[in-house]
Amino acid sequence: MSWHAWQPVLAGLQAHHEVLAPTLAGHRGGPAWPAGRIGIGPLVEAVEERMDAAGWERAHVVGNSLGGWLALELARRGRASSVVAFSPAGTWTGRPSYHLLLAKLRLIAGISRLPGAARLSPLLADARACTALPPLVRWMEQHGPMAPFDVGGVPTRIAWPLHDRTIPWRHHGVVFRTLVPGAELVRLRGVGHVPMTDDPSLVARTILQVTSP
Repeated sequence: MSWHAWQPVLAGLQAHHEVLAPTLAGHRGGPAWPAGRIGIGPLVEAVEERMDAAGWERAHVVGNSLGGWLALELARRGRASSVVAFSPAGTWTGRPSYHLLLAKLRLIAGISRLPGAARLSPLLADARACTALPPLVRWMEQHGPMAPFDVGGVPTRIAWPLHDRTIPWRHHGVVFRTLVPGAELVRLRGVGHVPMTDDPSLVARTILQVTSP
């Protein structure tokens, strides 16, 4: 997805914070995927470059799906004042759940390429233009899931929608109980994998409870 997926939430956040909503490398409207490089590292580094350009050594970092994974990796690198990650990617309970996730992502990519699909939904237009997925999948197959780490003193909330069928809790979320010690785990009612479009107010509250308690 591009930064547009966050548009419904931005006004609620901008009332309390200066907000930077970058599109990730290899995504529609974002920087090109770094030539000859694969993995989560180049994506994190591209976000760090945007933070550096804004003059931010640290920031409250929020992300959904792949962006949630990046938010946690920014905390690992010491760039996060706090983290709120919605259904962060990068985990699975076993090879079957990993291959099922890949099948879902390939289905979404296939649907996005059907004639007229991109005109029906901005999210499908984003999926159609995304070039990051193939190299990232190759990297995940070689290196496995997210490495564990302790958030230490960084306030960290992992929020999982109850109706997330893309990355369901039982196959991808439960591992965070031990993968990221110190993180707060919450479940969100009435929303799916992209909660920003389902209930912007709920998403804004979930973030602001951490960043502006």
